[in-house]
Amino acid sequence: MTQDLFTSAKSVFRRANHHITNLKSEINVSTPDKPYSYTVDVESDGTTQKHKFKFSESFSDDIACIMFDAINNLRSCLDQMTHAIARKHRGPSKNFAYFPICRDRVHWANRIKGMKNDLPAEIASLFEYFQPYKGGNDALWAVNYMANIKKHDVLIPVDFGRAVLWESSPGNDTIIHKVWDKNEIEFTTPGTDFGRNREFSFSIVVRDAEEVVNDKSPVTLLDAMSREVERVLVGTEAECRRIGLIP
Repeated sequence: MTQDLFTSAKSVFRRANHHITNLKSEINVSTPDKPYSYTVDVESDGTTQKHKFKFSESFSDDIACIMFDAINNLRSCLDQMTHAIARKHRGPSKNFAYFPICRDRVHWANRIKGMKNDLPAEIASLFEYFQPYKGGNDALWAVNYMANIKKHDVLIPVDFGRAVLWESSPGNDTIIHKVWDKNEIEFTTPGTDFGRNREFSFSIVVRDAEEVVNDKSPVTLLDAMSREVERVLVGTEAECRRIGLIP
């Protein structure tokens, strides 16, 4: 029985999705419907109020680690797929091929030209179709960016994003939050008594200087990355069959 050329790539892709599922579970620990205590303190001016919501469970430090693992598995999936194609196409010697992702469209031509001996022309053209560069396919570009930029530094942080506190109906009183701690959110209001009808919501987001990923939900970001990596994997396997590289 012939072994699937992409067995390894598919395996790490499944592992990436396993991490993404775990990430969603960790994030669901910190939701507005979880048990919390609520206090209101009046500031020294006698009118400004600070509303504090403290959850019974802390914001998980594991979220950034799980995100890191998922992204590196997604990057490995693309690389192992490409490496397998190169081995099949030109043999194992001096084969260091990995999936090409570059900074922008301007640099793409040189990047893919450098792989002309590693890949069949049809696969190189297919890779170009996926536009794996910033401004083309930002989800694929972000996989590479997030897998490498912090690898020898620190994890890309995940934190509370924008939060809203309102009375009766959303939109009446919108306040950007201040994070007091990893299980506490603080709102400052100009003497507003929210009573028993108070409601609040918040987001959990990635914090980074790069605009493509900054202030994005890690779940939304990783789901988009996973979809694009799967699209590349499935499309590439189909093209390899079409050109006869694999049966």
